[in-house]
Amino acid sequence: HFPQTVRTQPWLLRDRDELPTEVRARSLLNLPDEPSPTIAVLASGLPREREEFGDLATSLAEAMPDVRVRCIAPTCPESCRASLWVAHWPAIECLPVVDLVVGAGGYNTVSECRFVGVPLVALARERLYDRQRLRLQSWPQGCAIAKDSEEAIALAKQRIYSPTPLLRDPRPNGVKQAIRHFNLL
Repeated sequence: HFPQTVRTQPWLLRDRDELPTEVRARSLLNLPDEPSPTIAVLASGLPREREEFGDLATSLAEAMPDVRVRCIAPTCPESCRASLWVAHWPAIECLPVVDLVVGAGGYNTVSECRFVGVPLVALARERLYDRQRLRLQSWPQGCAIAKDSEEAIALAKQRIYSPTPLLRDPRPNGVKQAIRHFNLL
């Protein structure tokens, strides 16, 4: 009912040409130079959920000792091993060098994974005004939805040891679309 409305692709904090080099992204995650499968756990959401993700990062590292696991969070969750924790924002700058993301189904997490082309194992969180499960279901080729931490670990093992190549989302950053639209006004 609003003819002036313009729908854009998701708005991202970094565009493709603004993402760091692979060397810089590896440095942000405190990864050694030699390639190895890497999982980034994005610990976001409510405080108890961040703790769950910290615990999940530790459990993933124990379940897959040959995989590098990093927990990206503003502060280190008590349940997370300090050696796994990285404080970096925005997380999209770290994603080009990871093989899998484990996180929730929030707007930023899903949009950034799709944009960079990194598969996601997600726990859909209940929110009053955010339908995370619907967002996750809209990307079936890149996202596996887990009902709990145990299933997230099983899905992460399946995805990391039997990777399926994903292409970067060819759609443009919605910010650029919006700027073009505003310039036309």
